Amino acid sequence: MSVGDGLDQLIRQYSGLIRAKLHGTDRSLTPADLDDLEQEVRIRLWQTLKRERVLEQPASLIRRLVLSVAVDASRRVQARGGKHAHVGLEAQEELTGSTDLVELADFQARIEQVEVVLRGFEADRARVIRLYLAGFTTDEIGRLMAYTEAKARNMLYRGLDALKVQLGLKEDSKP
Repeated sequence: MSVGDGLDQLIRQYSGLIRAKLHGTDRSLTPADLDDLEQEVRIRLWQTLKRERVLEQPASLIRRLVLSVAVDASRRVQARGGKHAHVGLEAQEELTGSTDLVELADFQARIEQVEVVLRGFEADRARVIRLYLAGFTTDEIGRLMAYTEAKARNMLYRGLDALKVQLGLKEDSKP
């Protein structure tokens, strides 16, 4: 498969994610701005494919590229004297719902608790849960992991139940 074919396949598969994440970094972006930023993500993805050929975790790479493109665009606007919120802070506020440092620390501590538990899970189950927590649907998770949607959903629900038990959010239903 050529770099162009691989790029086309990734763009088809992740175009909705790219656009949604770009829009999420700045709700005031116009459709034209979104198109420009999406094109910049595509260029960076193409450059990465030229270097690496095989991507182990394309969704993770795409998310990093989107954030990088959004930060660069924000910096360009600020350098020109425009008013633009810092993308990193805005994304963090959206994630936590507040800029209060105590709430942020609490949120990060809960994430670390989840990560500690996930490290004890088998790799595939932990990956399914991480993808779900990152916003992927069971259909998307199935495609990413070469599973059927039903298998991805089953792994997710069983994994979430086990995660809840380990975190003390649910009693173990096994006798």
